[in-house]
Amino acid sequence: MCCRDYVMCIFAAIWSFVQTILHLAWCIWAVNFYNCHYGITRNTFKFLWYLTYFYSDSCVNVTVLDVIDYRYLGNETANRALNLPFPPQSAAADRTANIFSTYIVIDALWMVTALNLLIATLCRIRNQWALLMHFPWPSVLLILLFFDGVCAAWYGIDVSLTSDFQSWAMFIGIPNQDLLDEINIKLYAVSMVYPSILMMASVNAYQDFDDDASISIESRCY
Repeated sequence: MCCRDYVMCIFAAIWSFVQTILHLAWCIWAVNFYNCHYGITRNTFKFLWYLTYFYSDSCVNVTVLDVIDYRYLGNETANRALNLPFPPQSAAADRTANIFSTYIVIDALWMVTALNLLIATLCRIRNQWALLMHFPWPSVLLILLFFDGVCAAWYGIDVSLTSDFQSWAMFIGIPNQDLLDEINIKLYAVSMVYPSILMMASVNAYQDFDDDASISIESRCY
């Protein structure tokens, strides 16, 4: 292994490790957010994000007026909206918790394989031991990139399902189509897609480290 390849392998291992620590911290925070471990301020973007992907009535009681300003609705519609029932939890909440929990497992595996890659490179391990120490890193990377792609597509679909208030309300599981339609007309300029855009961006956190370049680096580490 030449000096350039040696440095690239060390860089790949350290970058993978640092990147994964940051992503793992984000995923653990998200799981704790789902499990009601953090306070939530109403009428904020964070609250809208929580309602879209983490909400459970065991954590917080919600009315429509916690999401939108009653002044946009008028007194009559606002009074009716107070009785609009929220579901026990967002329809996407369990899916979100499962995705982040899966990421925690994959992140932990990738940290271990990155550490193996670093040790094997620094110790200049060769032959069959090199294969055992190096091969898990690109294998876990491919799994991670595949899972990233699936989740990004999933949340990309969510963007199209949460374009306005009515579609957002239906997405999280709020019934009463007539009242939702009435509210939606009064909120015609309000977009509700931002939580879905944030989720789509968050699951692409690893895309900065291009898969082809990563595997190319790995091929030089033997």
